[in-house]
Amino acid sequence: MSLLAKGFKAAKLLVSFHLALKVINFSLGIVIARIMDPEAYGSGQVHVTLATAIILHLSRETFRKIALRSKESPYGIMWVSVGVTWIIAIATYTYSQEYTTFIICIAAMIEVLCEPFHITHIIHIEVKSTIAAESFSTIINCTVVILLHKEGMLAFCYGHLAASITNFIVYVLTCTHWPSDFKVIFEDKALAWTWVMVGFLKFFLSEGEKLFLTYMAYSATDKGVFSLVANLCGIVPRMLFQPIEEITHIVFTKNLEKEEREEGLVKVYRITWLIGLTFATYSQIYAKMGISILYGAKWEETEAARGLALYGFYILFMGIFGISDAIFCGIATPEMISRKRYSMTMCFIAYTAAAYVLTPAGSSGLILASIIAMICRLRYIFKGLFIALPWLTIWHILPTRNTFISYFASFTILKFTSFFIYDYFLIVFGGIVLLIHLYFLYKENGNVLQDIKSMKKDN
Repeated sequence: MSLLAKGFKAAKLLVSFHLALKVINFSLGIVIARIMDPEAYGSGQVHVTLATAIILHLSRETFRKIALRSKESPYGIMWVSVGVTWIIAIATYTYSQEYTTFIICIAAMIEVLCEPFHITHIIHIEVKSTIAAESFSTIINCTVVILLHKEGMLAFCYGHLAASITNFIVYVLTCTHWPSDFKVIFEDKALAWTWVMVGFLKFFLSEGEKLFLTYMAYSATDKGVFSLVANLCGIVPRMLFQPIEEITHIVFTKNLEKEEREEGLVKVYRITWLIGLTFATYSQIYAKMGISILYGAKWEETEAARGLALYGFYILFMGIFGISDAIFCGIATPEMISRKRYSMTMCFIAYTAAAYVLTPAGSSGLILASIIAMICRLRYIFKGLFIALPWLTIWHILPTRNTFISYFASFTILKFTSFFIYDYFLIVFGGIVLLIHLYFLYKENGNVLQDIKSMKKDN
């Protein structure tokens, strides 16, 4: 089996298991949102996830990329990340000596112990342990929060601690390649330092919403609405985009032939466009109905429906950027990665300015600022891809014209129909439209490489 075929098989397996098991996690998340007030829900989600991200971001983002590009000591580098994360956790608790912070720090210190095992499975393109660990830990997390929901933010802290312990136990029990090599060699120290700087900038771009929600003049309801929408829509990145990005990155770090790179690139872009466009299109029709059915009247009275519809477009741009960044980080030279720092600095400035100006718009303004920042990031990442891959054209990245037309037709039909029917009748009709649409997309995107070659000849 070729490396590309093995990569796609692993991606399919990862997505399939995520799809099946995340349905359970999604259902438990709905229960949590229904039994908790928007204010308590928002405070718990924002503070716990932000504190966890501060402690674990370097290990998850920076050290993973350094390890994947290391030929001699990928496991030793990940053990270094464990030590760095423990230092950050201790410093975090020293800064804020509260009981909730103590629980979050202990959970993060346990969770980072999983990183050497995780990188082992990624290098060997074996995903079953990752699937089991993430799925069971998420289920445990949600279950603990439900049982302790009256404790407010403490419930989220205990849930995260239980999830971290579960994650570590599953990795240890299912590991087939032990990361026992503690040798540490940074083959390119300048590149490693560049990844550290890029990691810091990426943290502020990816966690900027939570930072603004915590330190700017946002109400508790705004925090709750944003957390609800981000968790609901976050299913798409975690369940579909993330496994595709991880496999894409590790495949593109290998020495592939031009034809293999072209085939892999086109396939992942087409898949990402279809997922993103489907979510962006149908969320405009069903956002209000979805909030009402899933979360009840107390959430229907907030701005959650408008935020959900807007977040649908953010999901689309997020998916395209994630795949582009995974490919770029796999093929870029150290000089190109170094230049990435400056582009991310400009994107962070654009995000900060947009978020500040749009603060009066509440959670919707924060989502719009994220979309603006993501478009800026896409501009820079596409520029880098076209330099790194001279044969790359816009046709490799974009879906077909008929794909765009089909989504516009589906939106028009459903929007017109929504003026006459509502509730479950619209859901049934939308399901029929979606099935017909998916069948058309399957036929349309069957022979993508042949279509691109014909477009290049015509132009």
